[in-house]
Amino acid sequence: KLPLDTGGQFWILGRNELSHEEQRSISIGAFRRVYRETETLVEMDPKAGADQKVLTYLVDWNVPGKDGKTIDITGSVQAKRDAIKNLLPEAYAEIEARIDKHVDDEAKKKTATSGATPSSAMSV
Repeated sequence: KLPLDTGGQFWILGRNELSHEEQRSISIGAFRRVYRETETLVEMDPKAGADQKVLTYLVDWNVPGKDGKTIDITGSVQAKRDAIKNLLPEAYAEIEARIDKHVDDEAKKKTATSGATPSSAMSV
């Protein structure tokens, strides 16, 4: 559980590692196709990439809705996507920043303990 800056009242649960497909979905999510009359272009879309990162790393939370009850994001990807889309901008920014810090902390742990053998890095 990763506490949010709300006096410890709210938290998120984030993934420690991603599968190849999950990592790929974040990378792909940062781009979008733009169709013009005679061509198709690919453009960077940082907001879409950030949204995909939050969607992928976020597992659970205790963030309340307008009724004061925790918004359930464990039922489906669409339920999680809808909940994220409906966050206030400040709440989204805090969750994204907390996920970024978590990802950075996990990367530092891996670097510090990089005694892993190639075969252990290939485990499923």
